[in-house]
Amino acid sequence: MSLSLRVWKRRVWALRVLRGPSRTWAWRRLWETRAQREARLAAATLSSTGRLVFVCHGNIMRSAFATQVARAYVPAAAARIVGAGTHATAGRSAQDAALEVSRTMALPLDGHTATPLHALGLTSGDVVVCMDVLNEANVLASYPALAPRVFRVGDVGASGETPGAALSHADREIVDPYGRGIPATRDAFERVAVLARRWAERLPV
Repeated sequence: MSLSLRVWKRRVWALRVLRGPSRTWAWRRLWETRAQREARLAAATLSSTGRLVFVCHGNIMRSAFATQVARAYVPAAAARIVGAGTHATAGRSAQDAALEVSRTMALPLDGHTATPLHALGLTSGDVVVCMDVLNEANVLASYPALAPRVFRVGDVGASGETPGAALSHADREIVDPYGRGIPATRDAFERVAVLARRWAERLPV
């Protein structure tokens, strides 16, 4: 199955399960243009007095590494950069492939333990960065009031965009490499590293 087809299958699932305000936001984001997204980004990040929160499924791969990268890039704001998982098991260690790849990238995840999203106590000042559309759907469903401040990781660096055009949803997310081996994990982490730094640059210090 192609990446674009997988993305759309997940998107259809998300729209089916979401209700109320969260579903409205999901529909809006199907057609959000670059200009609209940039305006939302600017409003959220320039006014941020809270945390930069990276979110994935289990907080043992993508969001864990994004947090590590962003903290190392902007150490003055490290205390305000956190990671969590929508379905994380508290205290779980980083996945084996994530450990191996993070070590080769000189940002080891040894000592990392997973945090469930609900344990963070999200506030109205937080900016939430989801790794894929399913993570975004879960966050929107649980925290609809935070919807304007919920993004996907590629929202700071989707490629091949034309100003005013619909965004490429595949470029805006990083598919979970869990169980797909070292090469897939390395590919995912290389993208995470670039995008996490871009998010860190937007965090007021």
